[in-house]
Amino acid sequence: METWIEADCPITDEPAARLEKTFGDYEEYRCPTCKHFRISGSAVESIKKYNVEAKLELLVLAKRLADPKGELPFVMNVD
Repeated sequence: METWIEADCPITDEPAARLEKTFGDYEEYRCPTCKHFRISGSAVESIKKYNVEAKLELLVLAKRLADPKGELPFVMNVD
């Protein structure tokens, strides 16, 4: 069973839910603004210096790449 814990969204910094355990170098979030997405551990660290608009642009790109495949958006290495 999946366990979700309270966390801040790494994209918008608003209250969100983070999947407690994942099996890989990523975190999985559910956010009221961003919806359901994954982000790599390295991307979580590197986007801290970005403003919210720039982080949202990265998420939009991840959603575009995931949509045709029906996959969950995955924000990966951004540097």
